This record gives sequence, structure tokens and C-alpha cells, in this order.
Amino acid sequence: MKRRYRVLISVSLLVITIVVSILFEGELKYVFSSTFNEGPIYRVNKDEKVISLSFDINWAEKDEIYNILEVLDKYNVKATFFIMGGWVNYSEENREKLIKIKEGGHEIGNHSYIHPMFTKIDENRMKEELEKQIK
Repeated sequence: MKRRYRVLISVSLLVITIVVSILFEGELKYVFSSTFNEGPIYRVNKDEKVISLSFDINWAEKDEIYNILEVLDKYNVKATFFIMGGWVNYSEENREKLIKIKEGGHEIGNHSYIHPMFTKIDENRMKEELEKQIK
């Protein structure tokens, strides 16, 4: 996908998020819930109207992290970035991107080490994927 289309998609997603925020009492709040340990969280019943914005950082020829961070900063929006450990260890540039994400006040989540299909690996391998250290 060409760079300009990826930027357009990223900006479009952010604009949609802001519009939804305006429709729901004009407030965009950052919410992250770690209270459920029984499985994936697909939704949380809440009285407040809130939105959670997340990005999966995976292998890509060219990514738009700096552009995404710029747009998030412009609108004072915080997000969760799910990072692969192998991606961080791949290059010094990726380490710098990780630092910029954290410096922007965003949350960093574990997206495994090399992103295998978890439905096709055993529990020991899953544990290795989640616990492998970034060098």
C-alpha cells in the first residue's frame, strides 16, 4: 500500500474517532481495563461513553508511526500500541520509535515476540512468546 494511502487511512480513523467522541457528549477519554482475566475483552459495559484506540505494531516495509504520533499529539489523544518484541529488536530505528511512543504518553502492550498464530501453538510456546525479553 502506498504511503499516502496509509497516512490517509490513519488520519481517517482518528477523525472517525473524534467524530464519535463529539457525538457522545464531546469527550474523548482514554480507557484501558485490565480487570478481566478470563479471556479477550471485546467490549465493556459502561455508563460513560468512551472509546479505546489501539494500534498493532507489526512488520511492515514502511510504517507511519511518526505520522500517527503527530496526529495523536495534535488532538491530545492517547492510544495503546501493541508492540512485537522481535520488531523492537530488529533495528535501532524501531527502538527509537518505541521510545517516541512511550514519550508521547501512550500505553505499550505486548503483541508477542514474533506473532505466531496462537491457536496453532501450545501453551509453553505461548508463554515463551509473551515472556521473551527485548534485548
